[in-house]
Amino acid sequence: MSRAVLARLARVLAVVAVPSLALAQLPPPTNSLGQQFLPGASIPKYVDPAPTFVGQRVGGPLVVVTFRETVQKPLPAGFYASLPAPFNDGTTVWGYQVIGQDVVTGLPVARGPNWPGFTVEAQQGRPTNVLYSNELRTPKLQKLLPVDQSIAWADPLNLGCQFLDPQAGNYPPACMKQYSGPVPMVVHLHGSEVPPAFDGGPDAWFTSTGRRGPNFGSLIPTLPNQALYRYPNAQEGTTLWFHDHALGTTRLNVLGGVAAFYLLRDAQDTGKANNPLRLPAGAQELEVVIQDRAFDTNGQLLYDDPDQTPNPDVHPFWRPEFFGDVITVNGKSWPFLQVEPRRYRLRLLNGSNARFYNLALRQSDGTAGPGLWQIGTDGGRLDRPVPLGSLLIAPGERADVIVDFTGVPGATLTLTNDANAPYPDGDPVDPDTTGQVMQFRVGLRATSADRSCDPAAAGLAACRLRPGNPIVRLVNPATGALAPGVRPDVTRQLILKEVASDLGPLEVVVNNTRYAGFKESSLTRPPLLPVPDSVGLGEGFATEAPRVGSTEVWEVANITVDAHPIHLHLVQFQVLNRQAMNTGEDDAGTPFGYLADWLAAFPNGDGAPGEGPPFPYLAPNADGAVGGNPAFSPYLTGAPILPPAPNEAGWKDTVVMLPGQVTRIAVRYTPGNVPVGASAAGLNLYPFDPTNTDPKKRDAAGNPGAAGYVWHCHILEHEDNEMMRPVAVRP
Repeated sequence: MSRAVLARLARVLAVVAVPSLALAQLPPPTNSLGQQFLPGASIPKYVDPAPTFVGQRVGGPLVVVTFRETVQKPLPAGFYASLPAPFNDGTTVWGYQVIGQDVVTGLPVARGPNWPGFTVEAQQGRPTNVLYSNELRTPKLQKLLPVDQSIAWADPLNLGCQFLDPQAGNYPPACMKQYSGPVPMVVHLHGSEVPPAFDGGPDAWFTSTGRRGPNFGSLIPTLPNQALYRYPNAQEGTTLWFHDHALGTTRLNVLGGVAAFYLLRDAQDTGKANNPLRLPAGAQELEVVIQDRAFDTNGQLLYDDPDQTPNPDVHPFWRPEFFGDVITVNGKSWPFLQVEPRRYRLRLLNGSNARFYNLALRQSDGTAGPGLWQIGTDGGRLDRPVPLGSLLIAPGERADVIVDFTGVPGATLTLTNDANAPYPDGDPVDPDTTGQVMQFRVGLRATSADRSCDPAAAGLAACRLRPGNPIVRLVNPATGALAPGVRPDVTRQLILKEVASDLGPLEVVVNNTRYAGFKESSLTRPPLLPVPDSVGLGEGFATEAPRVGSTEVWEVANITVDAHPIHLHLVQFQVLNRQAMNTGEDDAGTPFGYLADWLAAFPNGDGAPGEGPPFPYLAPNADGAVGGNPAFSPYLTGAPILPPAPNEAGWKDTVVMLPGQVTRIAVRYTPGNVPVGASAAGLNLYPFDPTNTDPKKRDAAGNPGAAGYVWHCHILEHEDNEMMRPVAVRP
C-alpha cells in the first residue's frame, strides 16, 4: 500500500472514528510547510449563502483587471472567530480586482479583489480592451503554494533547473527548494477566438517587478508589470472564463484564486429580462464555479502534501493531481442558495484543478429532484434543450443549464456529485464531503410571474435556442460521422501517455513530446534537439501546424489509466465520436494491444519517453493519418462507435477523453458561424491574423504577432508538467 493511500486511510479513520469536537485532541497530519490538515468533514455545511454576481457584473470598452492578494472567508464565518490573529481575519487568497463600468447602471465601478473575480460581461461585435496588472509584490500566500522548479516553468530568476541533471553534480540546491521570487502570471480567456498576442499563453507571463516571458504581448507599451489585451468578441454569445496560464505554475495560481467568468452576450442572448429567447435573466441567471480546496487548521489554503508527491528526489513538490476534500461554490464552502419556485439559468463551470463532477439534484430524502436541461456548451447554445438526470463536467468545461424549481415549493435540494477521483476509476467520493456541492432552498411562492421559456414544453412555450440560426454542423451528432460536405484536409492520430517511475508518475505528455518540443534526452546534454518534423515557434517547436481555414480530424488515443479533459486554444470544435481500443496493461503491469506495439516500435522497445513519436510525424501511417504513431484501426475492438452525447453536440473547446478509447474531434480553423464549404485551407476569416508570429509586425486590425497557441490537458497538474504542446497556425 502506497504512502498516499496510507495517509488517506489515516485521515478517513480519524474523521470517522472521532466526533468533530474531539478532532483537536488528535495530532493532525503536518506537511513540509508546517501546516496541519483540517478535515473537510469537520466543517459545517450550508451555513452561509452562496455569493452571486447578480447586479455586480462589469463591462465597458476598457476593463482593468489587477492581480492582488486579499483576505476572505470561504469557510463559515463562525470558524474564523475562534482562530488567533491574524487568521481570524480570514483566508489569504489571490484574486482579481475588476474595474470598469457597472453593466446595469453604466457607472464606473471597482469590484474586488475577490476569489473568484467579479464577472466581466461583453457584447458580440464590440471589442473589449483589458489592462492586466500584476500587483503581487509581497504575497504572503506564496509560501503555502510550493512552486516546483525542477519542471519546465516560467522561471523568472533564470535558474534553468530543467536543463540540469541532478545526477551530474551541478544541480544547485535552490532547484530543490521552494521558490520565493516574483510571482509570474498571465491571463488566458478560455474558449475565446483571439489574436495570438492576447491568448495569454504559458510563455506570455509577467511579474510585479517587470520580468516578462519570451512570448509576452501587449497591444501598446504599458508599465513593466502590465499587459493590454484587445478581445474582438466576434464569436457568438457563450460562457467563457479567464484564469491564470503561467508556464509550470498554473495549478498554484488558479488554486490561489485567480479565475473569473466572462459572459459574452449577443443579439439573442442579451441577458435582459426581455431577451428574445425568453431565457431566465436577472436574479434567475447565476454563474456557478465549482472548485475543491483543502485547508489547514488556521483556515488557510493547503496544497503541499508530501504523501502525494511520488518522486520527491526528482520533483520535490509536484504532485500528479490535486484533490481537496472541501467543495466550494463561488469561493464559499458548501453554501446554500435561496431560490423561488420558478426556472433558473445556471452557468456552470468546473474550475477545479483535477476533480471531475457528476452532478445531480437530490431531495432531502435522497430521491431525485428536478432534472437539468442543458441549453449550451463551451462555445454557445445548443439547437435545443437536452434533458439530463445528471451532468458530467470536467475541469475547464462549462455547461449552461436550466433548472425548474416550479414543482418543488418549500423543498430543500442538494446538488450532489458521484464522480470518482481520479475519473473514472479512482477513489469514490465521500458522501459527507466531496459527494455534496451546494444546497438549494426553494421558497413557497414566486415574487412575480415566471415568463421564461419552459424547456420541457412543446410549441410556443418551449425554449427555442437558435431561431433561424442552427449550429453549423461539422459533425452529424446522431451518427458520429462527418456532416455532408465536410472533407478534412488532415487527419492526425495522437496519443496521451504518462511517464512513470517505480514510485509513480514523473510527467504526462501528449504524443510523447514535451511542451517545448525538444527531445528529453537533449535537455541536460546540449545541444537541444527538436523532435523531427517540427517547426520553430518562439523558443520551442510545434508539430501541430494546421493551416488557417483548414478542417482537420484529430483522433486521440488515451493510453493512460485516467480521463483527460483536452483543451484547444483559439478554436471551438465538435466531438465526432469515441471508440474503444485494445490497449493498456494487465494486472501484472504488462502492456498489451496498442500500447505494447507502440512501445515495440521504438529501437529499445521502451517508448523513449519525451523523444517524440516512433515514426516521422508527417509520414502518413496505414490509416492515412499524420502524427508519427502506428495506425489505430487494427486495435479498435469492434465495439460500436459512440456518437457525441446529446448535451455535447455543440461547439466545444474542452473534451473528455476516456482511457482505453480513441476520441475524435472535428477541428476547423475558422469562426464557428462560417457555413460548411465557405472555409478553405489558406483562407483567413477571423477578424485578426492567427498566423502572425512576429511581435514587431501588426496585422490589418493592428494586433501584434506572437508565437502561436497551445493545446493541453486541463488537469492543471498535468498541464504544468509537460501535458501541453504549441500549435503553429500557418497561412
